[in-house]
Amino acid sequence: MKTRSLILAALALSLGSCSAPYNGVSMFEVCAFPSPDSSTGACLYAATCTNSLAGNSFLDVATAGYDFVLPIQFNNQLASSADSTNGTVDANTAYVQSIEVQYLGANGLQPLTVPVTFTVPSGGSTTGVIPLIPVADFAKLPVTAGGFTDIVLSLKAKGVCLSQETFTTQTFQVPVTLCSGCLAGNPCPTGKTLQGVCPQLGQTASVSCQ
Repeated sequence: MKTRSLILAALALSLGSCSAPYNGVSMFEVCAFPSPDSSTGACLYAATCTNSLAGNSFLDVATAGYDFVLPIQFNNQLASSADSTNGTVDANTAYVQSIEVQYLGANGLQPLTVPVTFTVPSGGSTTGVIPLIPVADFAKLPVTAGGFTDIVLSLKAKGVCLSQETFTTQTFQVPVTLCSGCLAGNPCPTGKTLQGVCPQLGQTASVSCQ
């Protein structure tokens, strides 16, 4: 009975810790892109997704002129460890430092480590806009003219908590449909002009037309 109690206590301590493999930091979902701000055209992201991105995202390698990016919501399930009665600070605030990307179905691309810097508060969420395919690598993607190809981005995030314990998230997979020229042309209806786009033309995006 005593041994069992010690094991349960150790497990509870692990689950309340930032360190891998029982950390509370995870990639939760891919967000739909926000509409460009009506006055500035800026793309403003909330800490949690206003809407989820349903289905595959698209990348037109012939039209997109910048890195392929996606907004991903990160959650930190660890509660604050701060205690005002004894002056203990919150050690569970998480700092995401890198995203490891593997390209399943795109053998021409080597795994990539993307340096990032954003904070996921204890018991809270943050949306990070992450460049996942460099524009310089578009030519290496398995795309044929007039056709569509599906690949999967396999992601893991790494970082450190305020306690200085490091963490690695679970694997998070994102399906992407590739094409060449399928998203070319004016995205606005006849008689309307493009006022803004989040994040860019040539990939899944939110556009503003007037």
